[in-house]
Amino acid sequence: MNQLQVDVVLATLLALTLSACSSVSDQPGSVGAAAQTGNAIGRIPHELPPSRYGNPETYEVFGREYSVQTTSYGYQKRGMASWYGPKFHGKRTSSGTPYDMHQMTAAHKTLPIPTFVQVTRLDTGRSIIVEVNDRGPFVDDRLIDLSYAAAKQLDMVGPGTAPVEVKALPPYQYLARHQGPRLQPSQPGESMIAAAQNSAPARPVTTPVVSSVTAASMSQSTAAKTQTVAAAYPTRRNVSSLKTEIPATGGATAAEPAASSTSFVAAATAPAASANSPVAEPLQLLPAAPVAGGTYAAVQ
Repeated sequence: MNQLQVDVVLATLLALTLSACSSVSDQPGSVGAAAQTGNAIGRIPHELPPSRYGNPETYEVFGREYSVQTTSYGYQKRGMASWYGPKFHGKRTSSGTPYDMHQMTAAHKTLPIPTFVQVTRLDTGRSIIVEVNDRGPFVDDRLIDLSYAAAKQLDMVGPGTAPVEVKALPPYQYLARHQGPRLQPSQPGESMIAAAQNSAPARPVTTPVVSSVTAASMSQSTAAKTQTVAAAYPTRRNVSSLKTEIPATGGATAAEPAASSTSFVAAATAPAASANSPVAEPLQLLPAAPVAGGTYAAVQ
C-alpha cells in the first residue's frame, strides 16, 4: 500500500469517527440525548414555555407553605437528593405529564417548571443534567428527587440518597402566571403526593368518612339534635370562605390535610333549631376520603 492509499484510508476512518460522534439520539429526556458538559450527562437545556400547571405563587402540602420562584436565575444550593421509581411510574406529575422513570427528570419544591439543572454528586464529582417537571420531595427536607434514570447515572439507586449540589442552567425560565391556571387540588402531582404520604406517619381515623354531596346537604344528629356540615378545599386559606358559603358554621379555623386526601377539610356543629345562628361549639376537623376542592360533604 503506497502513501496515497494510506492517506485515503486514514481520512475515511476519521470521517466515520466524526460522523459517529455527532449522531446522538434526540429522544426528549432520554439518556441517549446526552449533553456532555464536562462530565455532566443528561438533558440538553433549551428554551421552553412555562408549564400551564404546577407554577402557582404558593402552594401547601402537609401544613407547610411553599413559594414558587419567578425565575431559576442564580439558583445554586447543596442538600440531599433522593429518587423515585417504579411505584410512581405513569402517575401524573405537577406539570400534568405522566412520570416516566426512564427520562432524565426531577422534582423540586420551588424552582419554576420547567427548569434545567445540573446535579453534581458531591462525594464522587459525577454530574448530570435534568429537567425539573414535578414538585417535591416533601420528606426530611430533601433538596431534589431524581428519576430512576437520573439516579442511575449518579450511582445512587442502591443507597437511595446522596449529597448533591443543584445549579440552575440557562436558559433561565421565567414564569408567566397569567397564562395558566393555579395549582389544582390534584397537584403537586400524584407521584409526589403518593411518595410523601408513604413516608409520612399515618393519621389515625377516629371519625366517620365524609362523602361528597351537594352544597345544601346536611345531616341531623338525632342524639345531640345538631346539624353538622363539612367542606373540602384545596388549600388552608380557602377554608376561610366557609363562613360565607355555609352561614350556619359561623366561621372556620386552620384545617389539616384530610387523612387520605390532598384537600383540606373543615367542619362545624350548630344547633339544629337555629341553623343560621353562630356556632356554639368550637370548629372541629374531620379526616375524609378524597373530595374535589370546593365541594361540600355531609357527615353520615
